[in-house]
Amino acid sequence: MLEPASLFLLFIAALLWAATAIVEKKAVGKAPPLLVAFWSRLIGAVPLLILLLFLQPQDTSVRADLVWPIVLAGVFSAGWALTFFHGLGQERIALLYPIQKIDGVIAAIVAMALFGEAFMPVKGAALMLAFIGVLLACFSLGRQRKRGQGQEFQLLFSRGAMYAWLGAIFSGMNFALMILVAKVMPPAWAMFLYVVVAMAIMLLYLLATKRFGFVSVEQAIWIAPVGALGIAGLFCYYLSLKSVPASIGAPFSTTGSVLLLLIFSKLFLREKLVMREAIGIALIIFAILLLSVFA
Repeated sequence: MLEPASLFLLFIAALLWAATAIVEKKAVGKAPPLLVAFWSRLIGAVPLLILLLFLQPQDTSVRADLVWPIVLAGVFSAGWALTFFHGLGQERIALLYPIQKIDGVIAAIVAMALFGEAFMPVKGAALMLAFIGVLLACFSLGRQRKRGQGQEFQLLFSRGAMYAWLGAIFSGMNFALMILVAKVMPPAWAMFLYVVVAMAIMLLYLLATKRFGFVSVEQAIWIAPVGALGIAGLFCYYLSLKSVPASIGAPFSTTGSVLLLLIFSKLFLREKLVMREAIGIALIIFAILLLSVFA
């Protein structure tokens, strides 16, 4: 069973990521999605830089065997940002966000398959339930009025959705790689290093494709919370890895954020709850309970 402190960190991470999705919806309506991706990461790196001022010099060293996980984490982080936000230029975030949050399930599978985390039947059952629950959330959050029978399923394989699926793979790999550094490096230092790598790759891509540009003050007002909330959620997740396996923490926090978005849409936006959505909510809740109590 997870410790209360770990549960709290994972819940806060889920809450912050759900809030990020809400703000992202506004931000990508104000500025090109790829610019939102780059400038939000730049802004998100600022609080990490401030935290570094409180570290001792010996805490900012990097072991040789940790260079490759940090660099790869940065590469996968850049891959996630470029693919997911590219998809936002073609499809609504309400559909793409749940798809992208399958990254927690992917991270869990990678952690068990490549990084030696233990597999248990209850953990496998929880991951399956979480996957199905998030797919049902895709139909719920991403549905449109007057959509014909079967067309909602086709949305999962639209061009924009395919970018989100690819982004989920990149993000899942990034989450899994954090296992290798979480217990030996301060969170702010490790995150700052791989964010710098990710930003460098994104900047090169934007310059090469002639998509780089600055944003206005009005656009920055919406972009800044995207970076701050996203980094804060990642920081909480990183802290949880000191006592929680990634195969539990990643699916808990990512699918939890989808659950919170579903609940928000029903309570505050007064959307009607249909059977398919209720099943999705129940599956995600059951998966989270399995991960937190029995896994």
